[in-house]
Amino acid sequence: MLFYSARKIKDNLGFFKNDYFALIIIFIVALLSIVGILAIYSASAYDSFQSFGNYTYFLNRHLAFIGIGVLMFFIFYFINLNIIKNYSFFFFLAALVFMFFVFLPGIGQGVGESKRWVDLRFISVQPSEFLKPLLLIYVAAFFSKFSSDKDIKKDIINIKSYFQKVCLPYFKKVWLPFISIISSVAFAFYFQKDAGTFFLIAAPVAFMFLITSAPKLIKVLTVIIFLIAAFLMVISEEYRIVRIQGFFNSTDILSSDYQSVQSLISMGSGGLLGQGIGAGFSKTNVPLTKNDFIFSVIGEEMGFLGSLLIVTLFIIFMMTGFLMARRVDNIFNKLLIYGIVILLSLQAMINIQSAVGGIVKGIPLPFISYGGSATITAFIMIGLLLNAYKNN
Repeated sequence: MLFYSARKIKDNLGFFKNDYFALIIIFIVALLSIVGILAIYSASAYDSFQSFGNYTYFLNRHLAFIGIGVLMFFIFYFINLNIIKNYSFFFFLAALVFMFFVFLPGIGQGVGESKRWVDLRFISVQPSEFLKPLLLIYVAAFFSKFSSDKDIKKDIINIKSYFQKVCLPYFKKVWLPFISIISSVAFAFYFQKDAGTFFLIAAPVAFMFLITSAPKLIKVLTVIIFLIAAFLMVISEEYRIVRIQGFFNSTDILSSDYQSVQSLISMGSGGLLGQGIGAGFSKTNVPLTKNDFIFSVIGEEMGFLGSLLIVTLFIIFMMTGFLMARRVDNIFNKLLIYGIVILLSLQAMINIQSAVGGIVKGIPLPFISYGGSATITAFIMIGLLLNAYKNN
């Protein structure tokens, strides 16, 4: 069955009343969404009026995205995880192919050589956002197929036998297919000129791999290869080097990174309690305030305490997610929870550090930034997280 039975659905609804971890996750997502609604209204009202003649155009769209996201949350909370697991490769393959739609003439959108959106006429979507949950599902399903360390034979008594009986079979059966998966994803992001999102997705995937029963020698080899690949991807584009140099040299930031400087000025003007919702000026100085730099609006209008609240909520979200994963026995469910929690937490960390003078990377703040694809997929991942936790 695609969805659980009616009795199972009823049990799942009752689950929220009896599990504090699930209630904490729901509360955090709801509170972040409310803050996002206030911040987006403030950040987008001027542009909305200038472009469309009313102050709530972008706010209305964001509310529609949240509505769709909530619907998708319930769908993926009640969907049968075994169905998703069994067909995860085909879902992942479809998402990977969709990544290359951005290069099709007439529907691919972007700036310069960077193509990241697909124009479906009635809406523009970002394929990389939908790749995130589908890749995590497939990786969790892939690693859940293989046995644990308990199955390693007792006669492995030296390095040679360890290499021949453990490392070499694992290398052929598991590692090579795994690297092929990651390489195909890296290939897509390389041509999209979007190394930052690839690193964001690769980090939870790498963590999922490291907590499996892979031989330690293979884990060390994988870490080395990932670090080399990351270094080569960073130095392949000059603007990435400039951003890193600016991060380590404050004078470079002042001269080369307008966004960071204006964001810091806006946040500094917020003080302890902020200037009040709608009273800030960051939306006229900081580019993309309703998207990637929404945190600067929060800092200016809600102050240090408002910014601290957002950071605290994401820390609690991460800690709660890890505790949930530790309570799960099923390896597929455990890996999926870890992957989702790390991805969303890391995404928030990257966005916030960009707003406070770190390395600038255009990644939305989960549940807060404006953007249909990002908002909907974030709710999908929360539905999957709670589904995996409940139906263990």
